[in-house]
Amino acid sequence: STRKESSAASDVYKRQNGGMTMYQIGQCIVYRNVGVCRVEAIGKLGFTSDKDKEYYTLQPHNANGNAKIYVPVDKDTFMRNVITKDEVYEYLNKLQTMQIEPFTSKKTVQLTEHYRELLGDYSIEQHLKLFKEISQKEEKAIKNGKKLGQLDTNYKNQSLHLLVDEFSYALNETQEASKKRLYDAVLSLIHISEPTR
Repeated sequence: STRKESSAASDVYKRQNGGMTMYQIGQCIVYRNVGVCRVEAIGKLGFTSDKDKEYYTLQPHNANGNAKIYVPVDKDTFMRNVITKDEVYEYLNKLQTMQIEPFTSKKTVQLTEHYRELLGDYSIEQHLKLFKEISQKEEKAIKNGKKLGQLDTNYKNQSLHLLVDEFSYALNETQEASKKRLYDAVLSLIHISEPTR
């Protein structure tokens, strides 16, 4: 499948237009903290104030309904190619071996700022760091007979969603299978179990 090609080969999907990377209709990309999206259309929109501006019309890959996102072609900073199958395995190895010291603060504002910084980087490595960091906090909470705080839970779920969304697409497998891979990698060192639903 073409979507499993190397990053270098994925340049086949792109063309250079005035120094800007252009994605193609039908291509799946990652957009901000939405996750994997399919480029449905590229062109002008009749309902915008600037009638001459071109937009990507994106549809989130795993969204329910017919959600659309419109991104100006000249502001595609937060769009990138989906990682390859080989890169998924590299990131899983990184997750397993990375040494993380969980960030702790009694001030919610500081904790929120720290998590936002990791999540807002739009980098897989930062999302892995966030997921592992909070998983370690969860392990400690469980050992002490406590539950993970709501703030921690929310950010853990957000990072997990983004990782699972991209990994499952790149590996062409179910989201549950990718979630298991992530938990197996993070739990190999910290030994907590995935919460039951």
